[in-house]
Amino acid sequence: MKLGGFDLDFEVVEWGAMLLGYRSAPDAPTSKGVDVLNISLSYTDPSSMFRYWHSSSYSPTNQNWGHWSTPHPMACCSRRSKLSILRCATGYWQKRALVVDEAPWVWIARDLDRRAMSAKVKGFHPAQSWSQDFTSISMD
Repeated sequence: MKLGGFDLDFEVVEWGAMLLGYRSAPDAPTSKGVDVLNISLSYTDPSSMFRYWHSSSYSPTNQNWGHWSTPHPMACCSRRSKLSILRCATGYWQKRALVVDEAPWVWIARDLDRRAMSAKVKGFHPAQSWSQDFTSISMD
């Protein structure tokens, strides 16, 4: 991580304790003085953009734990007409670009995926998600 410019120390806690810190303000005692939480969250749903990054979604009321804000609007669509869906899709990609450019979160991946090491192994396909399917694997 240091090669990537990150100087890290870890405060390892039980999952429930981390969720308690996540649902508290960043300066609350339950957050243990940390600057970042490593929690498995998805943000692919447009409503998640509001929940994680809108300035009115600060914790402990909602899930913008780092209290990140931007002068650009992060409001999300709520009405569902054909025209509003098109506007929402366009707005979603604009907001996604903003989140990528301003980087309120950082995504770090360490690939530990299983690999077939022998030419005798047939039918192995690396997983595209969290679960590996071994049912298609055979050996010559």
